[in-house]
Order: sequence, then structure tokens, then C-alpha cells
Amino acid sequence: MNTINSSTSSPSPATPVLLSLVVPVYNESQRLDLVIGALTDPIDWGIFTLHEIIFVNDGSRDNSLALLRRYKPDLSKITGAPVKIITYRPNRGKGAAIRAGLLAATGDYILMMDADMSTPMSELKRLQAPARRHLPVVVGTRKAAYTRVEKSQPWHRQFLGHVFTWLTQLILGSPVSDFTCGFKLFRCDVAQAVFTRARIDRWAYDSEIIFLAERLGYQVREVVVRWRNDDRSHVHAFRDGIRSFLDLLRIRLYFWTGRYRLRQP
Repeated sequence: MNTINSSTSSPSPATPVLLSLVVPVYNESQRLDLVIGALTDPIDWGIFTLHEIIFVNDGSRDNSLALLRRYKPDLSKITGAPVKIITYRPNRGKGAAIRAGLLAATGDYILMMDADMSTPMSELKRLQAPARRHLPVVVGTRKAAYTRVEKSQPWHRQFLGHVFTWLTQLILGSPVSDFTCGFKLFRCDVAQAVFTRARIDRWAYDSEIIFLAERLGYQVREVVVRWRNDDRSHVHAFRDGIRSFLDLLRIRLYFWTGRYRLRQP
């Protein structure tokens, strides 16, 4: 597993790299202004050309959907890219929302990101060199050397996060240092191969998609990113930790029983 610590990008390729953004939304009415503000501020897209923005409303019970529909025309006008809203009820889980968004995206690369903007859009520059080299999967990490964590999680969530990482490495055999960072970039063909097989709907979905990518033979590259904790997280550490552990076992079971239909690309 290689970790990149370079914030400089390669020269722009002859043709732009079309980038789709996928943002899962669940009861985010108090935080949607963060992602809308981030996307309407000046962004150095580098080698990327913004192709589309996809919000997936995962059965929100607040007015998130109404806000998305209100923001949509202005956001599209300012960014110059179409804004799509996928919505359904009831809530299915973040993994299901990410899967719906990634499978609907049509850019050359697809960036999944969180609505709380814990990783700022300025970190997009760290993804340019891997994309320039057509790497299949690039994931942000907050746990490698030189990572800048501007606001840490409470100690108990940090502890449980370390335990979850250790369990994932042990059970799934992956060397990735940070499975749950929401800043992940997939080449479009890889996203199709991975997410058409993915089955986990809730918090262990990160581990599943990395596991599937590795088992399909795709290289997973980590890049260090800036990160800032948002105290308004929807994660319930102990309850979701137990569910995630059970999901790790489920991933192994699906693999052993052939339900993932894995083939080497």
C-alpha cells in the first residue's frame, strides 16, 4: 500500500478529466449550506472538469429534500454543471446512498464526499496526480504520516475507529490505513465493477468497497488529506460499531459463498 504526500499535480492532460461528485444526504438541513458554499466558492479544478453533481437523499425526515430542490438551479448556474437529485424512502443507509449515486454517475472519475465537508474541496489537488496516471481507486486517509487533522474526534470515537480499522485489516486482509474517510475517488469503470457487487447498506460499506476493489485486482492508493471533525455526526459509535463488526463478518461470508461474483479484470 502506497501513500502519496504530494500536493502538486502533473501538467494538465490534452483532454480534460470529467469529474462527477456524489454527496449522500440524510437529515442534513443544518449542514447543507456547508457543501453548497464549498461548491459555489472558487475551486481550482486543475485537470478536472466538473461534469455533474449528484445528491442522494437517503430518506431524510427533515427538509433536506426541499432545500436541495431550492438550491439546485443556482448551484447548476454557478458551477456550470447539471445537478441531479436521487431520492427515495425510507432511509436505507449511507452505503445504499453511495451505491445509488456512484452507479448513476457518468464522469471519467467519480468523487464521493460527505455533506459536512470534513475534507475541504481544496484537497482535490491531491487527487490530480493519481487521476493523471489513471489509477483506479484513490482514498483519503487521516491516519498516515503528515496528515493534518484540524479538529479531532472525541477520544472514544478515535479508539473505536482504531479498533474498527484493525478488525477490518484482520478480517478482510486489507492494508489500508483509513477505511472510513469519506473522500474517495473511483475511475468510472471501476465504480461499475465494484458497486454493482456491493451489498452492505450501512457503515461497513467503506470496508466492503475497498475489499471488492482489491479482490477484483484494482490498485487502491491512499493520499493524505486535511480533515476536520464535525460534532454533528449521525454515527452512534457503540451501536454502529457493533453493526459494522457484524457486517465485516457478512462481507467475509459473501466472499466465501461466491455471492460477490468476483473475477479478475
